[in-house]
Amino acid sequence: MKGFIVCGYPGVGKSSIGGWDNCIDLESSYFSRRDDVNAPQDSTWVRQYVSVAMNLAQQGYTVLISTHMAAINYLKETAINSPVFIFCPQASMKEEWKKRLN
Repeated sequence: MKGFIVCGYPGVGKSSIGGWDNCIDLESSYFSRRDDVNAPQDSTWVRQYVSVAMNLAQQGYTVLISTHMAAINYLKETAINSPVFIFCPQASMKEEWKKRLN
């Protein structure tokens, strides 16, 4: 694996690294969108989303992905030897983090 995957919660600074060379912000809504909002969520998008992220990382890109629990769990199952970083705020920063999101 030449690149790596970064999962980051909103407000933790993904945009700060989004301007790096070879950095791709892989928007999950392109994979998880459903035409019928009342239909059950299709889990196929998770496999496609993570597969694209892993493929891009293997090409040397830093790939920013969402923190959907389904995506994180699938990464745990499939990216055993791949560098994956998950950034989340510390519990002690809860109030500061909430301010950043407003």
